[in-house]
Amino acid sequence: MNIEKQKSKKIRNKLIVRFALAFSAFVLFVYLYFPMRLEENLLRAQIEKDNAIANMTAYNLGPAIVFNDMEEMELNFQNSRQNSDLLFIVVEDINGNLIGTFNFSLASASDFHEINRDRIQTGKERVYKLCSPIFSSGVPVGSLYMGFSLEKVFEQTRRSRLNIGLIALAIFIIGFIIISTVTSMLIHPLDHLVETTRKIQSGDLTQRVEQNSKDEFGKLASSFNNMLNTIEKNTRRLSREILQRKDTEKKLQDYAHRLEGLRMVYTGILGAQSATDIASAAINRLKTELVPCDRSNVMLFNYKSNLATILAMNNSGKKNFFDITTEPLDKFKTSEILIKNDFYIVDDISKLKHPSQSDLQLLQNGIRSYISLPLLVLGKLIGSLNLGSEQPGYFQAEHVEITREVADQLALAIHQANLYEEIEHNAESLKKSLKEKEVLLREIHHRVKNNLQIISSLLYLQSKNIENNDTRMLFDESRNRVRAMALIHENLYKFDNLAYINLREYMQSLVNNIRNTYATEGKPVIVKTDIEDLALDLDKAIPCGLIVNELMSNAFKYAFPDDIPLNNSGNTIRIRISGFNDDSVEILVQDNGVGLPHGFKIEESDSLGMRLIQNLCNQIGGQMKVKNKNGTSFIMHFKM
Repeated sequence: MNIEKQKSKKIRNKLIVRFALAFSAFVLFVYLYFPMRLEENLLRAQIEKDNAIANMTAYNLGPAIVFNDMEEMELNFQNSRQNSDLLFIVVEDINGNLIGTFNFSLASASDFHEINRDRIQTGKERVYKLCSPIFSSGVPVGSLYMGFSLEKVFEQTRRSRLNIGLIALAIFIIGFIIISTVTSMLIHPLDHLVETTRKIQSGDLTQRVEQNSKDEFGKLASSFNNMLNTIEKNTRRLSREILQRKDTEKKLQDYAHRLEGLRMVYTGILGAQSATDIASAAINRLKTELVPCDRSNVMLFNYKSNLATILAMNNSGKKNFFDITTEPLDKFKTSEILIKNDFYIVDDISKLKHPSQSDLQLLQNGIRSYISLPLLVLGKLIGSLNLGSEQPGYFQAEHVEITREVADQLALAIHQANLYEEIEHNAESLKKSLKEKEVLLREIHHRVKNNLQIISSLLYLQSKNIENNDTRMLFDESRNRVRAMALIHENLYKFDNLAYINLREYMQSLVNNIRNTYATEGKPVIVKTDIEDLALDLDKAIPCGLIVNELMSNAFKYAFPDDIPLNNSGNTIRIRISGFNDDSVEILVQDNGVGLPHGFKIEESDSLGMRLIQNLCNQIGGQMKVKNKNGTSFIMHFKM
C-alpha cells in the first residue's frame, strides 16, 4: 500500500508540474503577445497619422515654392508644429536646394535623407522620418522631409507591458492554487481506480470500480465497468473464434493436402503416354494421395459391341472387382444410372433391394460400399471411375467431390491419348502409302525418261538417213526438244524431291547437251552460264527448259554466220537465271552475234520456234522482252 501511496504522490506531483508548466506557458504568451500586438497597432496608427500630416503639408507648400512665398511657407510650418511629436522639417526644391527648415540641426543629426520605415517596424528607431514629394499643378517642384518622435508610443507600450505582467503574475498564482486543489480532488478516485486495475491485472475480472458520484469520475467509473463487461464478452467470443479458427485451419490444411494430391494425380496423368498408363497412374495416385480405398478401377464402355472393359485396376493385392476384365454392358446397372446422374454411390451393397449382377459379384469379393463417377467427353459417357471399400458407408460427399475432379481430367486425358494413338496409326498408314506412291512416281519418271530417250534415239537414227540439211536440222531440233523434256524426268528420278527440279543442275545439263549438238558446226562459240540455285516445280521447269533450248539453238544456228568475221571477244552465248525476293525469276539468253533482222517482232514471227517460245512463255504467265543491240538478248520474267 505504501508503494501505491508513493505512486499516487508521484502522479499528483506530475500533474501539478505539468499543469503549472502549461499555465506558465499561457501566462508567458499573454505577457509577450499582447504588448507586442499593442505596440504594432500604436506604431501603425502613429505612422498613418504622420503620413497624413506630411501629405497635407506637402500639398500646401506647392504654391509657396512656385511663387517663392516664404511667409506662406512659414505659416505652414507653424501649423505643422502644433503636432507635439514633430521634431524637424526640411524643404528642398526640385534640384535639391534647401529653401526652408525647422530644427535643421536635429534633422542633420538624424540624417533626414535616410528613410527608416523597416527599423521602426522592428522597434530599433525612435524617430519616424519620411519624405513626401511636393507637386504644383501635377508637376513635382520639391521634396518635404519631416521627422516625428515615437517616444509616446514606446512609453505607452512599456506601461501596458508592466500592467499585463502584473495581471499575468496574479493569474499564475491563482491558477497554481486552483491546480493544486483540483489535483488533490482528482487523485483520490484515481487511487481507487489504480487499485481496482491492479486486481484486474492479476486476473480477477469480477472487480468493478465504485461509483460514488455522478461527476466525470463517476462517468469514468461507469465507462470502466462497461469496458470490463465488454472485455468479458469479447474474451468468451475470442475463445469461440479461436476454436473456429483452429477448425478453419484444419480445413485449409485438408484443402491444401487435397490440392497437393490432385497435383500428384495430374502429374501422373501428364507423365503417362497410353490410355492404360494414364488410367493406372490416375487410380494409383488417387488411392495413395486423396481417397484411400480397398479397390479401384477404370472402366470403358463400348456401345457398338455392348461391352464394358476394365482399362486399369488397383486392388491392393486382393481379388479384382470382377473375375474377368471384359463384361457385357447390360450386366452393369451403373452405366444406365451415370447417363442420367453425375455420380452413383452405394453405402451398403448387402442392403440393396434389387442388386445387379455386378453388385452381387462385388459383394462376393468383399466390397460393401462403392462410388462410380462418369467419364464424360463432350457430354458423351465413355466409361466410369470406380472406387470400392470393404467398409459400409465409407464414402462421403468430400470423396465424391474429389473423385469427380479426377474423373473429369481422366476422361479428357484418355480421350486425348486415344486420339493420339489413332493419329499415330493414321500417320503411319499415310507414310506407308506416301512411300508407295513416291516409289511409283519415281518409276513413272524413270520410264518417261527412258521413253523420251528412245524417241530421241529414233529421231537421231532417222536423221542419219536424211541427206537434206534443212530436213536433218528439223530432226535435230525435235531431238533437242525431246532431250530437254527427258532431262527433267532424269533429274526427278535421281533426286529425292519429286515435286521440284534443281534449276541449276537441270539447266547446266541442258546447256551442255545443246553445246555438244552444235559444237562441230560453224565457228567456235563460247557458252557462259550464271545460274542461281533455284527450285522450280514440274509445270514451270519443262517450259523453261524448252524456251532455253529454242533460244540457244537459234543463237547457234543464226547468230554467227560463216560470212561474218569472228568477234574480237569471241562468239559468245550467255545464259543467266536469277531469283528475286518477290518470288520472281528472270531468264536471260544473250549473244553477241549479228542480231535480229530490222523490224523483227516476236509476236509477228511465223517460225515454229518463235511461236513455241511465245506459247510456252504465256503458259507459265511470263513476259518476254527482246533487245537487238550488240547482238540479241531475250529476257523473260515469271513468278515461281
